[in-house]
Amino acid sequence: MHEIQGTTPVSQHPPMGYTDVVGEIATAVERSRQSQSACLADGQAGIALFLAYFEKYAQVPEFRDLALARMNAAIDQITPASKFGLWSGLCGIAWCAEHIGALLDPGGEDVNAEIDQIACDRLEENQPEPGNYDLISGLVGVGVFAL
Repeated sequence: MHEIQGTTPVSQHPPMGYTDVVGEIATAVERSRQSQSACLADGQAGIALFLAYFEKYAQVPEFRDLALARMNAAIDQITPASKFGLWSGLCGIAWCAEHIGALLDPGGEDVNAEIDQIACDRLEENQPEPGNYDLISGLVGVGVFAL
C-alpha cells in the first residue's frame, strides 16, 4: 500500500459513494454565501443548476427547493442594463432557468417569456460588436441561449 508522508493511508478511510461526496459538496455550496452575483459562471444561476442536477441525481427534495430559490434570486437581479453574455449575463441566467425548469418540472410553463422579451429588445437596440462571436460573452453564447 502506498502512503503519502504525513497522511492516513488511503485504505483506512471509509469508502464514500458518489452521492455522499456530491451531497457534501452540494451542502457546502448551498451554505456558501460568497457570491451575490446572478450569473452562470460564479453566481446564483450556476449554483442553482448544480443543486438542480444533484436533486435529480440523488432524489433529495430539499435541494429542489434550494435550486429554485437560487434560480429565483438570479432572475430577480435581471434588469434591462444587465450584461448580455452566456457566462456572466442575461443569456446565461435565462439558459439556466430554462434548463432547470425542464429538469425539475418537465412540461411546465415557459419561465423565460419576460427574459426572452428583454433579450430580443437588447438585440434590436444594441447590435453585437463586430467580431465578438465567442461563447462566453459573444454572439455564440446568445445562440446557445436561443436554442
